[in-house]
Amino acid sequence: PPVSPQPAAKPPRVTTPEPPKEHACGVKPLADCASGLTSHPQYWFFHAAAPDFTICSRCYVDHIYDTRFRDAFTKAYYSDKVKRRCRFESRRVKDTLFPAAIESGSLSECIAFMEKRMTIKDCPQQNEMEGESWYMTPNIPLSTICPACFEDTISISPFAKHYQLQKPQGASFCDGSVWFLKRKLKDYAEEDNWAKFTEEFNTRCKLPKCPGFNNIKANERTWYKSKNGPSGLQACGTCYFDYFYASEDEDKFEQVAGGDFETRCSMGQFNILIPMQHALELEDRSIFWKAAYGVDKQLFCHTEGIKGGTFYTLPNDPPGWGICGACYEGIIKPVGGSRWFVQDKSVDPNLTYLCCFNLNHNRAPGGLQAYVDARNVGDWKILGDWTAKWTTVPPCNRIKYKAGKNRRWWGWGVVAICEECYLTFAEGTALEPRFALKGAREPDKERMCDLFSPRMRALYMEACNTGDLQNFLAFAEQRHVIYTQTVMRIEQILVNQQILAMQAQSTGIQGTFYKSMGWMQDTTMGHSYTVGNSYAGYGHANEWVLKGYTLDRQADEMRSQVGGHVSEVGMLEARWKQVE
Repeated sequence: PPVSPQPAAKPPRVTTPEPPKEHACGVKPLADCASGLTSHPQYWFFHAAAPDFTICSRCYVDHIYDTRFRDAFTKAYYSDKVKRRCRFESRRVKDTLFPAAIESGSLSECIAFMEKRMTIKDCPQQNEMEGESWYMTPNIPLSTICPACFEDTISISPFAKHYQLQKPQGASFCDGSVWFLKRKLKDYAEEDNWAKFTEEFNTRCKLPKCPGFNNIKANERTWYKSKNGPSGLQACGTCYFDYFYASEDEDKFEQVAGGDFETRCSMGQFNILIPMQHALELEDRSIFWKAAYGVDKQLFCHTEGIKGGTFYTLPNDPPGWGICGACYEGIIKPVGGSRWFVQDKSVDPNLTYLCCFNLNHNRAPGGLQAYVDARNVGDWKILGDWTAKWTTVPPCNRIKYKAGKNRRWWGWGVVAICEECYLTFAEGTALEPRFALKGAREPDKERMCDLFSPRMRALYMEACNTGDLQNFLAFAEQRHVIYTQTVMRIEQILVNQQILAMQAQSTGIQGTFYKSMGWMQDTTMGHSYTVGNSYAGYGHANEWVLKGYTLDRQADEMRSQVGGHVSEVGMLEARWKQVE
């Protein structure tokens, strides 16, 4: 089972893909297009004119191999840990440019786009960006589309003429990643119904962001619940609009009242969101509903863990790893791989376990990626090997000394390499035979990791190439000196500021107490003279009131000092960044 006590699909027809057979092109094609980033070792295809425009084996076999252009693309096996994704899945390439190339007999326009596309940043999704150019239209003033999504999707629609590239003030994110647009753009574009598209997308742009997997006050959102089950299925107004509005499932929901209580959006949970997106991609909503009913029968995958729930593991039973019943029902069953998993009978019903697919688990993103790779290759051992290697590896502690206690370390005293950075970067490099630290655990030694930053990694690789370890260690030693002078000083300032803020708050409370006591005394006994001084002012009814105002002024002086080191902190941070 997963470590205690951390707070202690395809449609059913392809639930567990078999390892693929070798194709005539010399590769074993993936089960699905590798549209998401992956660093898993595999074959990629590309045209010599645009080598970074990578095409996965699935798309090459399905769309290119049986055409006259099969020999125009080069095959290459990459195992360099660089993340790549298939770019052929772009609608502009797959649905427009490549079919046109087959018809005309010329790849020139397709290659020109491939070259152009690799000069454009990939979509930032829902991550806000400042200082970037976005495609905008005055008809939808709140909407911004990144250049990548415009080129990949909107540019081939009749709506493209309504957009212009602009640079708005402030931060923006890409609406091309919004599922309502993904669902309805094609429908309205085929009808050339710009008016209907703008009307509905303007409504969508005004909706607040889904709270995701976090709880939220029910009064802060509009809510929709499924009429006939599953009983726990509930969508915020934004997710209802994205996934159910103007669909065959629209009438399966009804709006419900909010209230002064906490609730959550089901669509913000991975084990509900993943089967929904999978169902939309396959145009089969029954996949979602089957998964939703399955999840509803399991305990909720809580960020604090689950007590008394069902857990599943792999045939190699990796220590500390397991997924809850809800994630098994919502992710594994609909997407694929259910035959690889076995129920974990060793789970203690009295202990709390954190599901390893829960985003509160340190290794959830890596585990989900390993699962996707295993599913796409058709080999559970990819996930099994990953879990055996990574589940118990703590995340890099970066510059946090105290968090580095009782860990395994590699490298040298002035260049300590944590287990995560060793496994992902330093293992097998030219300098490894010269390590003084070789993975021993140091229960009482506090260290920071020195190899998490791009700068230090670049210097490390330079030392690997030149063999000049002495200069690298000398720089690292000087870096530690600067760390002591900057980061440790910043931490001291911040601690002092926190203490000062607490003292100011406490002194202010005392001041209020003394003033109230003095005013109460004055109400019952009155006064024949007033008291005061130049510090706290004059005309106070009695000594208690005077003391209260004295404390008030002291509290104000303390508050004025909080934040008084902003410029110093800024200079210290800048100095550290020079060597980080």
